[in-house]
Amino acid sequence: LTTEKGVDLLLEAFRCLDVPGKTLTLVGSDHGRLRDPTTPLQNVRWTGRLSSEALRDEYQRADVFVLPSRLDGFGMVVAEAMSTGTPVIVSSAVGAKDLVREGESGWVFESESVVSLKDSMESSYRHRDRLVGMGIRARETVVASYTWEAYRRRIGVFFADLLKSTPSSVTSAH
Repeated sequence: LTTEKGVDLLLEAFRCLDVPGKTLTLVGSDHGRLRDPTTPLQNVRWTGRLSSEALRDEYQRADVFVLPSRLDGFGMVVAEAMSTGTPVIVSSAVGAKDLVREGESGWVFESESVVSLKDSMESSYRHRDRLVGMGIRARETVVASYTWEAYRRRIGVFFADLLKSTPSSVTSAH
């Protein structure tokens, strides 16, 4: 857990979040860098690193998964969370934002904006009656596009298109 991953933004948005009974679970090592003993946060749990099974269980327990990264090429954790049926909140700087259908499988907030992140988190709370359906759509999105079968299909189409664009005969002069 680092500032590049936007954990400081998440902690600040959580601190400002006006939601009764809110809880935040942070997964990963922070090596003590992000914890401020002078201003402890209520209802924040740090798990440290988790096994794949334990991580899947955390995704499934969560109402939403949040990836507030300032810069992330894809953010495979977004697809992992969605594959378990968990709606997501991701920053606009995360490549996996393309997986998210706003308000249908999750939310995309403006990168670097604590207010935008807090607003997305509040929206997930206001629409918590829709989270199960959003989780189903999140899972469907990942299954449709990010399974080995879907990958093989895309590769097949790619090579078929490539062969169509290749000249059928090559002439050479010596």
